[in-house]
Amino acid sequence: MAGLAPAGSAGYTVGMGSAHLDAIVLALLRGRGADPRGLPLPQRLVHASLRRLERCGLVTRRDERRFRVTRAGEEALRVRLLEWRTTRRGA
Repeated sequence: MAGLAPAGSAGYTVGMGSAHLDAIVLALLRGRGADPRGLPLPQRLVHASLRRLERCGLVTRRDERRFRVTRAGEEALRVRLLEWRTTRRGA
């Protein structure tokens, strides 16, 4: 899976590195709330990831600095985690 979005979503295709980063950002936002400041990643990478995720409808902006993971984002993250677990077992 080259992208992060579940099947049937709006053409989310990026390189594997970006897809992994986007999944990490989704997981961190989901686990800590909606404010991306203070995530343990370089902010320029976080902001680039948030722009991609927002364009694809995986997060929505609550206000200037706060985001919410959408249902599509939750599903995309669930699929990515399942893929990682399956790949890890097969390695």
